Amino acid sequence: MPFSGDTVPSARLILCHKQKTSARLRFLLFPHGVLAFEPLPLQAVICAGCSHTRVMLHPAAWAHQACERLGMPHDAISPEPEFHVEAHCNGDIVTILLATFTSIDPPFEMARTHEARFAPITDMRQLPRAELDVLGHVYEYLIG
Repeated sequence: MPFSGDTVPSARLILCHKQKTSARLRFLLFPHGVLAFEPLPLQAVICAGCSHTRVMLHPAAWAHQACERLGMPHDAISPEPEFHVEAHCNGDIVTILLATFTSIDPPFEMARTHEARFAPITDMRQLPRAELDVLGHVYEYLIG
């Protein structure tokens, strides 16, 4: 986690690759789901247009942490600071952040190393409802 101390913001990161020439969008899918590096609680409800704070988290620290955990150079993942979605569960709020891989092609070998794979949104039907809702917001944000 990028922060320490008593006021640790709770956040998850969606990692995806958008092909620059075709706009093909693929998400890094871990064995537990599409959120790095742990899933949301099953009861989570996604709220895209609401925020309970005036201070928005910037995904740079989480993108940097993801590079470290995935064994990639610090510039291999680019944060998307305008994307912000919240997950609400039992009074807790988890911020969902977004970052994209900067390479021309998805880093398939890195994904295999971490028992993950790149998949399009059409291959995500098995995910929990909250993660599917988040993917819908990501798709709309990146593709329009």
